[in-house]
Amino acid sequence: MEKQENKARFMSLVSKETSDWEQEALQRQAESGWRMKSAAIALQILRRLRMQKLSQKQLAELVGVTPQYINKIVKGAENLSLETITKLEVALGKSLVTIYVDDMSSLGVGTTTQRISVDYYRGGAAQPERVTDRFARFTTQSGHHSA
Repeated sequence: MEKQENKARFMSLVSKETSDWEQEALQRQAESGWRMKSAAIALQILRRLRMQKLSQKQLAELVGVTPQYINKIVKGAENLSLETITKLEVALGKSLVTIYVDDMSSLGVGTTTQRISVDYYRGGAAQPERVTDRFARFTTQSGHHSA
């Protein structure tokens, strides 16, 4: 008798609506790549805000967005555009994204690449090494970007 009572209690708790759990899980899985990167950027922003003793509201004013949007960004819940990332970098005076390029010629840039005034450093070392070879793997460590 107890088995039937337990089953009846269980059935009363079961929802009559179909669940979208599988679709939601697939969506989270599909978004996991950008969400991890967004969280890493959010952490850099929060550290920079603390270092500069800036509030999220002040950052919002510098970037030209609402404080609510900055809050979404620092929670890692926003799929940021390159434009927004660049505005954040300018406002914070720090590069938030590292870009690796193996072959600049594949970008169709040509020889004018050597005239771009961006500092490139070989990453991974305790003391980053300035790169002069334009085909070397590089990462920008300055907050200034030229293209």
